[in-house]
Amino acid sequence: MQNKPMRYFLITILSLSLACTKQPTAPDTFSFSGTVHLEGQEDHSGVTVALYDLVELDTAVVLLQKEFPYVGIPISQQTEFDHRLAEPVYTTKTKLDGSFNFSKVEKSTYNLVAFKNGYGWRHIYEINGTTAKENFENRALS
Repeated sequence: MQNKPMRYFLITILSLSLACTKQPTAPDTFSFSGTVHLEGQEDHSGVTVALYDLVELDTAVVLLQKEFPYVGIPISQQTEFDHRLAEPVYTTKTKLDGSFNFSKVEKSTYNLVAFKNGYGWRHIYEINGTTAKENFENRALS
């Protein structure tokens, strides 16, 4: 008789644990494409286009800037981000026509950088699924 309540207890625990397990949900993603034009070139291939996480801005400086907006230089992604000091989250290369495509990018905000040895680099700061439609047209690498 004492085993019977124990069996019910174990079966209840087992069924609760099975009921509580969740399948991990896939993160929301977005896709976007754009074009990079190398100034004075016919072949626009081989340009690396990369997405980087945003730089974490110093909260003390941000608070000071809010209190004293006319003192010093405002910090932002433009003043603090340097792709040479970070690892890209997503990368791709351009095709002959300069086109590139990112698919299944986890929804977040990123800094986008296009660069090729001998041509320099260009940044687009704080892009996300909404602003990603902007491309590098008229932002030729030089």
